[in-house]
Amino acid sequence: MLGLVCSACCVMAVQASEPASSDVEQSGVEQPGVDPSVIAQASAPLVLQLTVLNPRPNPAWPLLDDAKLEPLRPPPPPPPPVIIKKHLIESGDTLEKIFRQFDISYNDLHGVLQADEAYLVVDVIRPGSELIFEFSPEGAFQAMSLRPEINRLVTYRRQDDGFVYNETITPTEWKQHVVRADVKHSLYATILETGLSDRDAMEITNLLGNKVNFKRELRQGDMFDAVISDEYMGDQATGSRRLDAIKLTVRGKDHVAILFDDGNYYDDQGNSLTPALMRYPTKRRWRISSSFNPFRHHPITKRISPHNGTDFAAPIGTPVLATGDGIVTRVVKHAYAGLYVVIDNDGPFSTRFLHLSKALVKRGQRVSRGQKIALSGNSGRSTGAHLHYELHINGKPVNPMTAEIPTLVTVAKKDRDDFEQLVANYMPQLQRQAGLLDSGEG
Repeated sequence: MLGLVCSACCVMAVQASEPASSDVEQSGVEQPGVDPSVIAQASAPLVLQLTVLNPRPNPAWPLLDDAKLEPLRPPPPPPPPVIIKKHLIESGDTLEKIFRQFDISYNDLHGVLQADEAYLVVDVIRPGSELIFEFSPEGAFQAMSLRPEINRLVTYRRQDDGFVYNETITPTEWKQHVVRADVKHSLYATILETGLSDRDAMEITNLLGNKVNFKRELRQGDMFDAVISDEYMGDQATGSRRLDAIKLTVRGKDHVAILFDDGNYYDDQGNSLTPALMRYPTKRRWRISSSFNPFRHHPITKRISPHNGTDFAAPIGTPVLATGDGIVTRVVKHAYAGLYVVIDNDGPFSTRFLHLSKALVKRGQRVSRGQKIALSGNSGRSTGAHLHYELHINGKPVNPMTAEIPTLVTVAKKDRDDFEQLVANYMPQLQRQAGLLDSGEG
């Protein structure tokens, strides 16, 4: 702007210093010593060519207003951390006692039990297990976590309408090895000498019991060999074990049991050794009042709560039957599931019977298929008298009315080639080299 103003002033100054031509013509007198052509040139306007060095600002580029700049502020402080408290379960502890110790309300205790109704995890808490409690910075109870197995973390977390169950499972791997022992006294004692558990010994004797009369046929010096898989999370065993292949040599004759992909045990000829399961847990087929539904809306809470079994509209006092051979692992009273019984059946199967009025078996007892184990009822939180029955395969609930259960006498024809390949893989592992005892072989 300054350059434009100056050029205008210069033009005006030059024009003001020049004599007007009309004045010269009016005088009629020639100016001595002045060339008329020079006068004519001088009378023309003076045009100045100027270069503007500072253009006008572009309106699209807003000017900064220093008055509107805010001073730099430090970032807000992080929110206060949640409060974590832990409790190691001791003998004599109950969940109610622990909640009182941490000043957690009775309503919150029942909220956790309600979220656990479909899973029944808190009933297996044993001494040595750890409970983890989470509280808000203000001290309000938010969540409880525990590990029922080393690779499984279960959490009950508060939501607006109650507590919600969630579980996280860490991947594991199965490591296979061979155990061997020579029979000295009983087969049961021989199996325990290899490091296998009571549960393993009971399952093995039950599988081979129909093939061998242990009291009459078994002799000192007979041989026991097995291929075992243990589950590991990293270098730490989870405690889960699988009996892959078993061989008992009695007076030179081999008796073999091999676990196939369908979860059943067969001998080396493909004949079934796993006792069949019954489809129904009662003698009479009562009407199904509620079917298996992992996405069911609970009839009382109206929230999505999986129904992991089948409900039969059986009146109170109806005899409840074991659907397969196995060992009773739980006889428990639960605030919501009521009195219930859990049976660890042979193979990968387990069964649960809820809302009972009376249990007729005890924990650790061996039961047989069709044996009366309880009376149905209406205990716990229930909308009416009924029997809730669950079937689990490898720890996962399945529909007991449609799941594949062991009923085959032999391996299915379509699976025959796969089974024979499995036998061919296991038999060399079950054979001893030069008759030497080698326990713990990898």
